[in-house]
Formats: sequence, C-alpha cells, structure tokens
Amino acid sequence: MKGVGILEITGISCIGKSTYISSNNFRTIDDLLDPSKIMSNAVYLFFLIKSNTMLSISIYDTFWLLRSSMKVRASILTKLNIFRNCLLKFAYYGYLNNLQKSIEDIVIDEGVSHIPFLLQDQVNGHQVIEEFYCRFSNQLSCVSVICLNANVDTIERLMSRGHKRLKSNSHDEAKRFNDMNKRTLKEIIRRSDTYKCFSMIAIE
Repeated sequence: MKGVGILEITGISCIGKSTYISSNNFRTIDDLLDPSKIMSNAVYLFFLIKSNTMLSISIYDTFWLLRSSMKVRASILTKLNIFRNCLLKFAYYGYLNNLQKSIEDIVIDEGVSHIPFLLQDQVNGHQVIEEFYCRFSNQLSCVSVICLNANVDTIERLMSRGHKRLKSNSHDEAKRFNDMNKRTLKEIIRRSDTYKCFSMIAIE
C-alpha cells in the first residue's frame, strides 16, 4: 500500500472491513487525532467549512444531503446522525489537505464512496443513489476505493453482532437489510469508473 495516498474502504455491513484494516496495520484517519470522537468530529467539520479542495461541497450539496437523509426510513435521531456522517466523510479530505505533514498511506473506513449505503433505505432509494452519483461526480473522481467482498454469511453475522440500522433482530429483517446492501453494492460496482481508482478485493 505504500505511497498510494488516501484510500477509502467500503463494502456491505459485516463483510469484514474493520478486520481487514486492523489485520493489515493500516493507518486510519482516526489515528491522526487523539482527542475524543466528539472533538475529532468538530475538527473535521471545521475543515469542511474552510476547505477549497475538490472534495469540498456547496451549500446546495449540503442541503441535498440533509433532505436525502431526512427521507431515510429511520428515527429522527438516526436521520440526523446519517446527515452528520455524510458531512464528515467529505470533511476528512479538507482536514487531510490542511495537514502540514505527509498524508501518504491513510485509510478512511467507509468514506464518501460509502454514502449510498447510508441513504439507500427509503422509498426512492435507487433514484437517490442515481442523484448522488450525478451531483457528486467531480468529488468522486478524486476518490480511490478498495471494495471488499467475501464468501461469508453476512446475514448470520448481522444477527449475531447486531447493527444499528436493523429494525429487529429477526432473520427476515437481517435478510432484508443484507439484500438491500447487496443491491447497493452492485450499483457502486456498476459506477466504479466514476472513481479515480476502484479495486475489488476478495477477503476470507
């Protein structure tokens, strides 16, 4: 991985993203800030506001993310958290761009390329994902992505580990969520030429 710069890791829930990152001893963006998560988030968002990079977003883009987040089938707190997470994914790049030290070999777990998974669970989810790729095409063209895939039972993992986006711990709900993730993954792969670099990696 040495010398590749900033990489995003994405994939469906419970596929093994965190394990892949830790087992390869990758340095993540969270390793760059020692304060609490709340403080880190505040720092990142500050750099989103002052950023002039290709990954900066306009007030219209911000409003679109808010509106799209509010349409997700979830509680109001979850919707607001989705919106915050969407902004953070863009804000990471503003922060990294303003660092005085080298930003080589930094991994972002579930970065900008992961946003379709956040916005998928709504009535017109497919249309929203289409709009996302159209609206943020310039930003996505600057993003390098590793997409993980594995022959594992992610439904069983969802049921055993739980997930904050599951509405119950039933097999039917886990299957519904897993199937939705897989549909979104297919769309992300179909749009792979949108990104600066996109690689599929099979893991065990």
